[in-house]
Amino acid sequence: GGVGAVAAGAVLIGCELAIWLMEQGRDVTLVVRSRLARSAPRLHRAGIRLWLAKGVEVLQPCRTLSVTPHSAVVVPEDGVERTLQADTVIRALGMVPNTEALEQIRALAGEIEVIPIGDCRQVGKVMDANRDATIAACQIATDYIPPVREPGPGPDLP
Repeated sequence: GGVGAVAAGAVLIGCELAIWLMEQGRDVTLVVRSRLARSAPRLHRAGIRLWLAKGVEVLQPCRTLSVTPHSAVVVPEDGVERTLQADTVIRALGMVPNTEALEQIRALAGEIEVIPIGDCRQVGKVMDANRDATIAACQIATDYIPPVREPGPGPDLP
């Protein structure tokens, strides 16, 4: 038998899924490489810690070596490699940029310049993608400056 569920990675999604699975009555082990929910604001992180303390086994610090649908191979602080068997394994080990989508878009664009934004450039938050889009729009606007129209006489006013 397994531990029920293993969440490998303690980013927000991994933590929140571990809590949800615990609330569903599952035995859950959360594998934390370094800092728990590091991207969460301090108050949110404190709340996550309180919820996890209600019944999630937290292995910290602990490296994840590999993940399959029903197991995770980990190395906890003692340095001894362990295989955690589970009915459910969640891989929340971070993200990588979606360069495949970017290359497909570039192929379709031909000679048209493509400015990568959001997760095509670098994995981040929605706020980062909005900033990228704003910068791209400014770049496009400065690359194409329409001809200045000379002001003519205004309309005849009574």
